[in-house]
Amino acid sequence: MQRLLDGPEPPTAMFVANVASAIGVLSALRARGVSVPAEMSVVAVHDLPLAEHLVPPLTTVRMPLRALGARATKLLLSVPADHPVEEIVREPIELIVRQSTAKPR
Repeated sequence: MQRLLDGPEPPTAMFVANVASAIGVLSALRARGVSVPAEMSVVAVHDLPLAEHLVPPLTTVRMPLRALGARATKLLLSVPADHPVEEIVREPIELIVRQSTAKPR
């Protein structure tokens, strides 16, 4: 986060892999005095219950993790161990908009 903020064109939004990473991003931004979402929007994958209790409440991408896990297990059990498993996920995902995002400035 520090390197991105110090770069010649700092980003105005961060999309991170999970809520734990978002907590680190929010902390780094707070330490640098960067206002979320006025100066930087933050979005994370996986809508954990914790996300809505962060400051500011975190915008997330909600995925049907139970259904995805069940499908992955079924796929892994249906192919030989030495064969690759490839499948495009077509399960619906949902953007849960909270206060960590704003329109681009």
